Amino acid sequence: MVKNLRSFRLNKGLSQQQLAAIIGTTQQSINKYENHATEPDIQTLIRLADCFQVSIDELVGYTPQSS
Repeated sequence: MVKNLRSFRLNKGLSQQQLAAIIGTTQQSINKYENHATEPDIQTLIRLADCFQVSIDELVGYTPQSS
């Protein structure tokens, strides 16, 4: 689940349409990702992480548990 997409997008000052153009998808897809209606595939996650210069872990809000 992409928990932080909206935050990253807004912090970068991008509209859904602008982000969609940058990563090669549609505004509707960005909206669905932000509203948890659908999940991006791994290639899209990579493009999003690259766009925001964060790890996929950060993008999805994953924190490894310590052993």
